[in-house]
Amino acid sequence: LVHCICLCSRRTAADTCHIFVTEVIVVKAQPFDHSVLFNEISDSADNIAIPCPDPVKKLCQDGKENLAWYKNFTPIVNESAKNLWVYGASKADEGIYTCVCTWEHNGTVLKTSASRRLKIQGK
Repeated sequence: LVHCICLCSRRTAADTCHIFVTEVIVVKAQPFDHSVLFNEISDSADNIAIPCPDPVKKLCQDGKENLAWYKNFTPIVNESAKNLWVYGASKADEGIYTCVCTWEHNGTVLKTSASRRLKIQGK
């Protein structure tokens, strides 16, 4: 396990500077370490909103970036909103949902992602 604190800055076209302090934790890929996920969503509603975690949502707020969603690390086609809605939620919808912001800084394309688990209650 390696820890490192990174300070990142990003300047937008509107000349606004975004500064982020991020803790990077390197973990083994297998078995999957659920401690790296943002807060779990545990719900029994028919329609459930999965919000993109704030660090990624804030990066993608200018509109020039591309936001994409994944379920269990497989792309979800045509989903780019900051809240992913699961309609008619069932146990089949349980899994790890990841939002990925693709953005550019000084000509380099970068990706920032964050994940959370969805657990369906009582169905």
